[in-house]
Amino acid sequence: MTIFCRLATLVLLGFVLLQKPLYGSDIRTYDLVIYGPTSAGIAAAVQAKRMNLDVVVVGPDKHLGGLSAGGLG
Repeated sequence: MTIFCRLATLVLLGFVLLQKPLYGSDIRTYDLVIYGPTSAGIAAAVQAKRMNLDVVVVGPDKHLGGLSAGGLG
C-alpha cells in the first residue's frame, strides 16, 4: 500500500470519527463520500445533491476547486 493510500485512509477515517455528535448516540451517515475537492468533485457533489443524496466532500486541500480555482485555466 502506498503512503498516499495510507494517508487518504487516515484522513477519511478521521473525518468519519469527527462526525460524531457531541451529545446523543446518533452517528452521521452519508449516501456518498467524495474524496477530492477539485472542480470534478464539486460537480459530482452538486449532481448527487440534485438526486437527493446526502453528500460530503473531503480532501487534504484548504480550498475548493483544485487547479481551476488556483488560477490555472
